[in-house]
Amino acid sequence: MKGDFKMGFNFTCPYCQTKTTINQDRLVEQKIKYTEKKEDKMLKFSLITCPNELCERTTILMESYFVKFIYGSWQKVGETIKIKRIEPEFSYIHYPDYIPEQIRQDYEEACKIVSLSPKASATLSRRCLQGMIRDFHNITRKNLVDEINAIQNDLGIDIFNALHNLRSIGNIGAHPESDINLIVEIDEGEAQKLIKFIELLMDKWYIKREEERKMLEEINQIAIDKQNEKKGIQN
Repeated sequence: MKGDFKMGFNFTCPYCQTKTTINQDRLVEQKIKYTEKKEDKMLKFSLITCPNELCERTTILMESYFVKFIYGSWQKVGETIKIKRIEPEFSYIHYPDYIPEQIRQDYEEACKIVSLSPKASATLSRRCLQGMIRDFHNITRKNLVDEINAIQNDLGIDIFNALHNLRSIGNIGAHPESDINLIVEIDEGEAQKLIKFIELLMDKWYIKREEERKMLEEINQIAIDKQNEKKGIQN
């Protein structure tokens, strides 16, 4: 059982959030070739063990893709059909409690159900976004559209557009279509991208603000200490 790479690859452990490089000694792979509806496919299981000594837990991934027999071996052709994390079933970042509890709960729930119900997860990401705007920007309007528009001047155009896009995708689960026969699905990968965007906003808004507050507090404290030292010398 060997990996398909000679160099390591970047990996973020879903258990401890450690960003690291996975080398051959931390990876075990097993491939199973099968035929379905006269098409040759491969099912690959990857077991990745976190190198962080405080963690060392194993992530299990399953990937399926089409294959052809080329030059004496089965080779991947085309795009991956599906990739799914088997273990851990879900993971989320444990954010500090200076982020409001309701926002953290909505985010964590979106992570927990992303595989089971991507559409419901997307709806929770939308709810999480609205809670963040109301809390962080202190903006409350009739609906999320107006709330996003109200903070447009505080955002770059890319973030502004992405907020509206997240809202629109989340609406698929939050508001049924007028035509009940029209079914718009959201897959797990799409719902996962919405979660990643929420995490980006958490960092960009709350984490950055807290880091800035701490830095300024430390600078101010240094200035106070130096002033006290001067007074001590003069006296």
